[in-house]
Amino acid sequence: MPRHRLGKLLLRQGIVWSGGDAWTGKHDAWLRRQRFDDPARQVAFESDYEAVANIVARRDRLDAAIEAVAADSEFTAVVRRLGCLRGSPP
Repeated sequence: MPRHRLGKLLLRQGIVWSGGDAWTGKHDAWLRRQRFDDPARQVAFESDYEAVANIVARRDRLDAAIEAVAADSEFTAVVRRLGCLRGSPP
């Protein structure tokens, strides 16, 4: 939802990303360069951008915690065997 809100804020200003896939490092660098003359609009943009960044950081922390728990649990052997199946992430 925050990504959608941020994208719509930019779209309402006629600002459209055209540099490839969205939500990549390149896209993030482009987002950080956006500036608005209207202070209220700038605050709204910064708030939305911060919300997206916080959610990504939270997701990354949860992923790391899940990996740590999965590496040392009663199910570790089963998880490793399942990871060997074709199409599984490394």
